[in-house]
Amino acid sequence: MGADPRLVQALRASDGAGALRDLDREGLLTALLPELEAGRGFIQPALHYYDVLDHSLAAVAAFDALVGNGLDGTELRGESAWIDWGESVNREVDSLPLVSLIRLACLVHDIAKPATAVFADDRLRFPRHGPRGAEILRERLPAAGFGEPAT
Repeated sequence: MGADPRLVQALRASDGAGALRDLDREGLLTALLPELEAGRGFIQPALHYYDVLDHSLAAVAAFDALVGNGLDGTELRGESAWIDWGESVNREVDSLPLVSLIRLACLVHDIAKPATAVFADDRLRFPRHGPRGAEILRERLPAAGFGEPAT
């Protein structure tokens, strides 16, 4: 079946964050990954600047900056010269460049925060949102057309 070509195209774009934001503006991002919608407007503690969905999109933008040709990317490659970043992130898994799957990971890394939110000790906390997110994605990614290796 394969993942939706619009999502794959956004994940492959040199400006992945911008392409994913475009999908969101068109109403397609959360149609393709419905669990992301709960993060829209879900305010996080003061430590975070964005709601959960915008935080996830900002994580993609930060990753794009690190693998890009701007100052952040240049500094990363300079500080980690022993790694061939081009070769590493362009390897393929399920016919998708690893860079695309890392963008996807950035996008969904907090997907379970709204579902796990609790107030404890007068603070909003998200216990086990990582493992719960993995459970959600173990079902969602194959349903969205991603193969087992990519999932």
